[in-house]
Amino acid sequence: MAGWIALVADFASIAGLFLTVAVFVNLRRIKSFYVFRARVPELTQKIGEKASNISKLLGDSENTKPQVELELAEIVVLVRSLRDKSTGDARLHAKRVLKRLEQRAIISANTWDLYVDIQTLLVTFREIQLDLKWEK
Repeated sequence: MAGWIALVADFASIAGLFLTVAVFVNLRRIKSFYVFRARVPELTQKIGEKASNISKLLGDSENTKPQVELELAEIVVLVRSLRDKSTGDARLHAKRVLKRLEQRAIISANTWDLYVDIQTLLVTFREIQLDLKWEK
């Protein structure tokens, strides 16, 4: 009889471990979903504003070089935050844009390419946000 109780207790302990892991994984997924829904719109809006400022400043790149560098530096921080709050293809795209932004040395003809990358990133995240509206 005592052996049977010990066997049931062992089984319950193992089942409890699996249940705990399943709950933990689901809670992390739910948290990520809500953090994404709450923060990403704000981050994409800020990145969009910074990118808009860059496009205005690109016309006179020699006189506005410090301002463009500052805007790009702020975008790097925002894209890092965006990367950390996303998963899958969106995260990979954010990583690629972030890598390009971090590799920039000086303002040059590549600034327009960076601007295009940033706009592509914004569209990607806007589309993900629209898709999430259907997942309620």
